[in-house]
Amino acid sequence: MRPPCLNCKTRHLGCHDKCDRYKKYKEHFKTNDKEEKQFAAYLVSAMKSMKGERA
Repeated sequence: MRPPCLNCKTRHLGCHDKCDRYKKYKEHFKTNDKEEKQFAAYLVSAMKSMKGERA
């Protein structure tokens, strides 16, 4: 997903606070970031259990 700010005709200083398209873009990455962190934690836990360590 590309940032909506590129080539935006209504772009101005401070518009990220009010722009709905930017808010949707930012929310998309928040969701993906949370999922990636959960998956990384799962992988670490799985690797430790394979090595016989306690998580």
